[in-house]
Amino acid sequence: MPRYDVIPSHTYDIFDEIASKEPKFKHTILSPKEEKKFQKEFTSSPWYKDFVMRNKEDPLNNPDYDYRGAWKGGALDINTPQAHGLSRDPSTKKWLKDPRTHDTAWKEYYMQRTGMNPDKANLSRGDAAIQMESYLKLYGK
Repeated sequence: MPRYDVIPSHTYDIFDEIASKEPKFKHTILSPKEEKKFQKEFTSSPWYKDFVMRNKEDPLNNPDYDYRGAWKGGALDINTPQAHGLSRDPSTKKWLKDPRTHDTAWKEYYMQRTGMNPDKANLSRGDAAIQMESYLKLYGK
């Protein structure tokens, strides 16, 4: 039986199709020593404190982002309040955002293929999806 109380945040688009081909998203598992260091550094950082203050929630409860992986790979500047975490680890290219569910993961696909930042062009996901479909028809995958 379908659930009518669940409303997707967007309609299915090319980014969902691309994300469906990605391996299952996995969070980084740290060694006990690394986990202890992570907990100390991360939860006492300016970024963490700012996030909790602004959002009234613990970012570590978010299943869509791998904060341990970002911390380990240096993909999130925890010493800067309001810094934005990267979509992928710069060295390993491992996804830090779940490409299927994180609300901004689509931007990574767009930037990878077009070389343009959708934020600088003020593109919505819907507009970027239309452009991406045209781009893929012209240039392939």
